[in-house]
Amino acid sequence: QYNASFVGYFPADAPKYSCIVVVNRPSAGRYYASSVAVPVFKEIADKVYASDISIHKNPKDTIYRYHAYHYGYLDDLQTLSANLTYKIIAVDSEWGSLVFEATGEAKVTSSFPQKGKVPNLKGLGLRDAIYLAEKSEMKIRAEGSGKVIGQNPDPGEDTRKGATISITLN
Repeated sequence: QYNASFVGYFPADAPKYSCIVVVNRPSAGRYYASSVAVPVFKEIADKVYASDISIHKNPKDTIYRYHAYHYGYLDDLQTLSANLTYKIIAVDSEWGSLVFEATGEAKVTSSFPQKGKVPNLKGLGLRDAIYLAEKSEMKIRAEGSGKVIGQNPDPGEDTRKGATISITLN
């Protein structure tokens, strides 16, 4: 006959509760604490943690400015901004990055490639990647579908007219 037991406390960074779980005569051939007592402890801790609001920390009041991971053609950025209820207040270019401000406003900043340099295609869909490659007078070889996760040559490298960029999409 076995007893499976576990002792624990939570939350880990500032303990407020401790709990002892003992299971007498565990069944089904399982008698290790990790497979019998720990799941019981976890269930108890989850329920107590969810019901005790004093354990939870207050969220920070500060909203930081951040760049969205989406960039592309201005029409697409305007649609995205409208769907997120941000008002675009400044536009540098017909192609760029959407930058959201804490004020609820957004700006489109230029991401257009420099002449003679390989454009950054990472994060773009195939249609936008082809557009930027053509604007840079380069050809494209694509593998996969979805968003660009890799490219060769790397962004910012020197290039020549008619060179090929190999991209991997996923």
